[in-house]
Amino acid sequence: MAGKLTRREMLKRGVLAGAALSIPFIHYRFAHAAGEIDPATSRKFGAKLRGRLILPGDPQYNSARKIWNPRYDKRPDMIVRCATTEDVARSIEFARKKDLAVSIRAGGHDQAGFSTNDGGMVIDLRSLKEIQVDRTRKTVTAGGGVLVGELYRAVAASGMGVVSGGCHSVGIGGLTLGGGQSFLSSKYGLACDNVLSMQVVTADARVLSTSENEHPDLFWALRGGSGNFGVVTRFEYRLVPVNRVIAGAVTYPIAKRRETLRFFREFIATAPDELTGGAAFGFPLPVDTLAIAVAYCGSAKNAETILKPLRSFGPPLADSVKEVSFVEGVSEEEPPRLANYEKDGLFSPLTDEMINAFCEGVENPPSIYQAGVYELHGEACRGTSAYPVRKPTFDSYTWGFWRSASERVRTIAWVDQLWSGIAEYADGAYVNDLDANEGEARIRGAYGASYDRLVALKNKYDPTNFFHLNQNIKPTAA
Repeated sequence: MAGKLTRREMLKRGVLAGAALSIPFIHYRFAHAAGEIDPATSRKFGAKLRGRLILPGDPQYNSARKIWNPRYDKRPDMIVRCATTEDVARSIEFARKKDLAVSIRAGGHDQAGFSTNDGGMVIDLRSLKEIQVDRTRKTVTAGGGVLVGELYRAVAASGMGVVSGGCHSVGIGGLTLGGGQSFLSSKYGLACDNVLSMQVVTADARVLSTSENEHPDLFWALRGGSGNFGVVTRFEYRLVPVNRVIAGAVTYPIAKRRETLRFFREFIATAPDELTGGAAFGFPLPVDTLAIAVAYCGSAKNAETILKPLRSFGPPLADSVKEVSFVEGVSEEEPPRLANYEKDGLFSPLTDEMINAFCEGVENPPSIYQAGVYELHGEACRGTSAYPVRKPTFDSYTWGFWRSASERVRTIAWVDQLWSGIAEYADGAYVNDLDANEGEARIRGAYGASYDRLVALKNKYDPTNFFHLNQNIKPTAA
């Protein structure tokens, strides 16, 4: 989509990074040595599935085990390509019986690599693709293996929109369970706030329907508690009345980055809920520029007045803001599959001190990087799900990408150094952007004020920590 830079293009697009830095997972009470399950037992289990059991040595194994970020090169003992919710339940029963660590894969796009493992089971949801749009009820129901782009394409024909992610290859499952930021979120909330019901398989292999009226405590926990409480095999979302948006990017000289970020902070402070935006450095921009990307989903007749300060500040070097389709306005082009490393933090308020440290940190970057500051306000602050960040907040992240081992070392050091310069100003993190090596304090901070209640519900629904390959909420009983 030439000439258009949306939030993910500007703030996350370019998810580029190369060679393998694998961080070992902690399996808590689950341990399994490769080869312990005899072939006959595996075949018997596989025969009960409607889907497919993929084992090492099968022709599909190497392609099936790979996830989006090639930084993680894991070798699970079995990959269960589930065709039904019942397949998921059978897989959980089998894994519990054999003490297998379990990863859940929808899109396999998680930054931390939790959707794969060594020597355990991967429950692969990518065959759960059914999508049903109900124009009368203004809802869309989607299987747990649906990707963002697939959801958008199905909804677009209805003349309405849906709150989801920016990158089309991201699975709606992991995105929604961790929150789900969108360029529509200031007006309509996060993806998790727009879920009306879910079908979930719990750690004891029960299949439950959850909503405000059915298992409401679990419904609350699933919407922001990440993958800690079960495997969601079906989501029902409300549709939103958005068919066209005004979106794009305004570009400025990087030499004026401090003034530009301070302007963005003040500009967005008075923005209506219909406007969401973020500032970005790095790929795919020229090295001497930065940009402010916006999406406005309100009345077109008001757009010129609302956006005038943005389009006249600077003055800008370039301006691609225009009216586009809903899908184009909230989407990005698919990024290259290269290894990557990220650090994320939430900042409220965005102080001059943080801006200065951030702008200093982006100097002397690696060859491929992104560093961004994205803002949410309005309806994103009014939700009642477990997602904890319910105040106007800036989400800043630094993302480094590499193609070789030497680039990897320099890139990771640069990301860590930039983060160390701004960490003292952070008051939390977005759980979907956390890396695999985060400490317990950072994970607790990501769940914020919801953490203690989430622990209590973990004790109720997963007391043995069966679902632990995630940004983990540890039960007190484990």
